[in-house]
Order: sequence, then C-alpha cells, then structure tokens
Amino acid sequence: MAISKKILDLVHLALSDRVLTYTERQTIVKAAMEEGTPEQEINTVLDNMLTQRLKSFTKEELRNCPHCGAQIPLISDTCLFCGGSLQSTDTQPNIPTPEITGAEAEIIQRENIDTAAERRNLKQCPDCGAPYPLVSNICTQCGHVLHEQTDSELNVKNLIANIQ
Repeated sequence: MAISKKILDLVHLALSDRVLTYTERQTIVKAAMEEGTPEQEINTVLDNMLTQRLKSFTKEELRNCPHCGAQIPLISDTCLFCGGSLQSTDTQPNIPTPEITGAEAEIIQRENIDTAAERRNLKQCPDCGAPYPLVSNICTQCGHVLHEQTDSELNVKNLIANIQ
C-alpha cells in the first residue's frame, strides 16, 4: 500500500530537526493506521527514512553512544539503537519544513519545540567544551574529570542540584 502525502509530510516535519521522538513516531503511526496503512509498513517506512536522514550527517556530526557504542548524531537526546540518554548540540539543518496542518502536525511541532528547548540546557566540559550527560564523571571526548566519584551520596546530591 502506498503511503499518503499527508503521512510523508508528517515524517518530513518530524525529521526536520533530525530527531524522531517517541511521541512523533507514535503520532505518525496512529495517523497512518487510521488511513489504513499497516503498522509494520509505516514503521518500516519510518525506519528507512530515518536511516536516510542519518546518512546526511557528516562525520563531525556523529559520535559513539556511551552506552552501546553505536554511531549516533550529536544532536540526539537518546540513542536511536539502545535508547540510552544523551546530550545534544545546537546544530540546526537548513531543510525546509513541509507545509502541513492538523492535530498530528501540531503534536510534532510541539515535540520539535521541546527538543529545541532541551538543546539549550546543555552541560559542557570545562576543558574541551563537549556536551556531556550529568551522570557522567569523565568527559567522553577529552577524559577530563568532571566531578570526582568519591561518595555516591554526594554525586546524587550534585545530580539533583543540577537537575533543579
């Protein structure tokens, strides 16, 4: 079965920020299924389009997931393979956003806004400037000790303080 232009536009809108969130995927799958597209088919299309989108990244825009080692975009908030939590950068693509309206498009646009807001709240290594997760003790890029792991209660308090 052919995927409708509306669904393809929703996919392009979701991938315009180069991140496909769980909410975006579920919204697209639900809309496609309401049009009669089988769930497996739309998920295959989403995976293929995401793979193509990932090929547009340069080597400098990719890094290895600290959890599973897979190559992932720097701007990803979670690993696309293992789901591990990551930090992102402010690199923005210059790809035109599709003109689409409706409830599904509004959900995806809100997700894009939320993703952009999360990108502004990065912690960076004081030595090399690379983004890092709050739970990390050592910068994955340069090896700088971010905070010593001397007492797990102290680290938990620091983590909670950084979250607030």
